Amino acid sequence: PVVFHTNHHGLRGADIPFEKPPGTARVLLVGDSFAEASTVEERASIEAVLERTLNADRRGACQVINAGTSGYSTDQEYLFFEEEGWRYQPDVVVLLFFSNDLQGHTTTRKKPWFSLEGDRLVLHNSPVPAPPEGHRRRPPDPPARLQPWHGSQALRLLGLRTERSNPPLHRWLARLGLVEPAADHPVTHDWLLSYGPHSELQQRRWSVTLALLDALEATVSRHGASLLVFYVPARFELDPRDWRRTRERWGLEGEDWDAQRVARALATACRARGLVFVDPTPALWHALTPGRGPYFDADPHWTEAGHAVAATELAPYVAHAVHSSPEGGESP
Repeated sequence: PVVFHTNHHGLRGADIPFEKPPGTARVLLVGDSFAEASTVEERASIEAVLERTLNADRRGACQVINAGTSGYSTDQEYLFFEEEGWRYQPDVVVLLFFSNDLQGHTTTRKKPWFSLEGDRLVLHNSPVPAPPEGHRRRPPDPPARLQPWHGSQALRLLGLRTERSNPPLHRWLARLGLVEPAADHPVTHDWLLSYGPHSELQQRRWSVTLALLDALEATVSRHGASLLVFYVPARFELDPRDWRRTRERWGLEGEDWDAQRVARALATACRARGLVFVDPTPALWHALTPGRGPYFDADPHWTEAGHAVAATELAPYVAHAVHSSPEGGESP
């Protein structure tokens, strides 16, 4: 189990006052569960590793603040910065962007959301309405018990493993009756559509996303900080075999599917805006090692190794931005 502490502002980590100590540079990380890093101990998170790396050069104290929140997308991260993030007086703001942010930007349930009127962002559902009177939250599901298949726990485990890792083998075993057939998958993970053919839905998602990126950059700049965009690749963006299995599992058929589509589009958007875009995909790919790689086998998030790679890749860009700021001095 991972010990997870939150401070009195509701963020992961120790209490950090809004007021910045003299002579200290501050970096604010905003993002989703990859930034929050609930799957690893705090000392191993991208925030902690980045802070240690930045302070190792002894060119001045640097604090890294983890404002990652599981389930957030750029819209909620933008609202957080407008409401509270700027109060930490950051010199650099790092936006961690994962591909499901695109889907999140057009999700309208149980959260604030934005629409576009012309080129203007319009906020809806803020504050989020309270639940109806008498509404009760559903109690958490009890721990799942592994039910045997044809009386065998081994066959059940085999089915669970092959459904994820080798869909063709799973279908063959299912025809023999050795594993339970997989449920039909209309693309229930519709965030994967971001890697597929162009559609009106995709265009709408990107339109809102780029407007949010512009809004975030504007408010970060207004508060005297620099914005960096750090791309968080899914594991299948590194590993062609994983991409093939993902397509087979979710029935993503046809030629116009591209595992690098989201990263490429975001990189282009950042270049057009003069924003620094950091893509750790090559470094994470080099770190792929069975049993000790940068991603968990049964979870889409980074392991300690993944957080270390991400922080190492990010550090030079943050250091340059910090030491180029008015308080940090010119970068050599």
